[in-house]
Amino acid sequence: MRLLPLAQRGNAKAQYYLALMSDNGAGPVQRDVDEGLRWYRLAAAQNHAEAQFALANAYAVGRGVAMNPEQMLYWLRKAAENEYMPAMIAMAAVLDRGLGVPFNPVEGSAWIKKAAELGSVDATYEYARRLNTGFGAEKDERAAMEWFKFAAMRGHPGAQLLLGSIAEGSSASPETNVESLVWLNLAVQRGQGEVRTLAQQAQRELQKNMMPSEITEAQTRARAWKPIPGVRPDPVYDAPPADTAKKGGAPARRGG
Repeated sequence: MRLLPLAQRGNAKAQYYLALMSDNGAGPVQRDVDEGLRWYRLAAAQNHAEAQFALANAYAVGRGVAMNPEQMLYWLRKAAENEYMPAMIAMAAVLDRGLGVPFNPVEGSAWIKKAAELGSVDATYEYARRLNTGFGAEKDERAAMEWFKFAAMRGHPGAQLLLGSIAEGSSASPETNVESLVWLNLAVQRGQGEVRTLAQQAQRELQKNMMPSEITEAQTRARAWKPIPGVRPDPVYDAPPADTAKKGGAPARRGG
């Protein structure tokens, strides 16, 4: 295996991939959680953010080690400081709930905003929500709507549902109805669970006030729609469909 010599020579990326393979029994490597942890530690010690996040998850759930909140927080903060977007979002969750650290949603919002600025679609939506509600940030509904729009354009179905719900039936202009239906169509296509159900309900209600040609126009626009790129790729939203599942224990969330 080509990875092994590289890892043995201290290549952090190779160490991380060997850790993943050992942790999950992938490829030619037999599943060995202890061996996976050994490689995670070596990579994390070299400041490999994904390995640090994997170690944080291991200490959080007791995977191959005793549960240890202090070690979990140590490695989680390291990964967040290294701008690993899932770790930044997780760090915000820890601060929002005061889990082993002082309750501090303001700092949590700062992590969310930074992750959003780096390209995280979920963080973009979450920061919009915080601005809209005033949780951990000064309430600013106008700024919140701009962040919601950006999240929708990046492909977040929850944000797409929100934008699609703006039309007010018969009082809205035909163009507003068409644009709203585009977003609702996308929320149905990309969303799951409650988001998809609500989008389908809103679709049916909105179409009652639209001409068949307007509905067709919205369907055409939705088929041609493509998400805009972020500053960095988001592995959940920007990867090809077959590769959208996150690896290494990172939380995957789609559908709002």
